[in-house]
Amino acid sequence: VKGVVSFFSMGVHIENIDIKHIFESTILLTLSLAIFDLVKAMLDEEVLGKNKKDHESDIHKTMVRFLGSIIIALSIEALMLVFKFALIDLSKLLYAVYLILAITALLIGLSIYIKSLKEKPKG
Repeated sequence: VKGVVSFFSMGVHIENIDIKHIFESTILLTLSLAIFDLVKAMLDEEVLGKNKKDHESDIHKTMVRFLGSIIIALSIEALMLVFKFALIDLSKLLYAVYLILAITALLIGLSIYIKSLKEKPKG
């Protein structure tokens, strides 16, 4: 909220805008949307009992949805960090690269998990 307020209150004077507040607001918004998506998915499946067909399949779908939400939130966070560090302090840009590499590892792990679910045992 502070980022939006500072953006609109400064008008067209770009030099007075506090970038830190804008990034903090965007990060909090991203995090809250990821948490909302996760809670909505858990509420639909666990409390309301939607799509109750195969309990074992439901667990896997919940796991994939959970990891997908985490990966999306972290990806947006990494993108925000790249912009933030590019504007504020280039020496910290390596931390954003580490986060992007960790997200890549999560994405590879999720794809291996999904592939292992699709492979049916013979017999």
